[in-house]
Amino acid sequence: MKAMIQIQTKLSHNKEFELLSKNLLELKICGKELFSYYFDLLNELNVQEIYIVDSQLKTYINEYYFSDVFAPKIKFINEENINSIENSDMIFIKNIGFLLDSFSDIKNILINEKENFKIKDRTFELIYTNKESKEATIVEKKLLKIKSLQSLKDYIFISNSILSSVEEIDYTLGYSSDDGIIIGKNVQIDKSCILIKPIIILDNVKISKNCVLGPNLIIQNDVYIDENTQILDSIIYNNRFVSCNLNIKDKITSVNNLIDTKSFQNHSIDKIFIN
Repeated sequence: MKAMIQIQTKLSHNKEFELLSKNLLELKICGKELFSYYFDLLNELNVQEIYIVDSQLKTYINEYYFSDVFAPKIKFINEENINSIENSDMIFIKNIGFLLDSFSDIKNILINEKENFKIKDRTFELIYTNKESKEATIVEKKLLKIKSLQSLKDYIFISNSILSSVEEIDYTLGYSSDDGIIIGKNVQIDKSCILIKPIIILDNVKISKNCVLGPNLIIQNDVYIDENTQILDSIIYNNRFVSCNLNIKDKITSVNNLIDTKSFQNHSIDKIFIN
């Protein structure tokens, strides 16, 4: 089986997403870029080759996926060369979005489905073609749950969907996963803290005494949380210092912003400190 990724929508995005990242492919969902989720899925499906339409996208792909450790081979092609790819069962991922089903459910559908199909949500599409019926009509079906990523509302919906099935997330070696709580490398949590699942805590995080964290919490890399702080239903972005005695709920903290996930109101904050 082979796969193709084609991003036809603009990588620069609306002002909502500018609060979180410079462009959509650098946007992190539960600490991982979109390409990482695409590649992890295709690896799980035993795809041998991944064709990426547009060599400029190479900038946004983690070097790990070009190494010998990652089984599928990544190749960059121009749009005019798409038809020259050798005949094979094919998976097409078009534009920016997220597949909400588990890898195992997606795999079972592709194994059992014999005819060509397309699953679509707005501009985001997943297409499967069987080499035996390559010229046959592609039928739009609702076999899987997918979500186009076009707004902060979509981003929050996808993040919450991942948290709701956190036990199924495939993170890197060195991470611990225990009953709905994923903890990364070099994480220090004071023994007096209370963690309420689901939670994802990434690398180089230090949490001081008497903090209550979760549920529905994502803490990205290089974060320090001072004592007696409670955080739930929130996303703490990279390189943050969260001060003591705070109660943070329904918020996203990004580079310069504190975003309310219910009203989507934004408040400018210091580049490092949340007080």
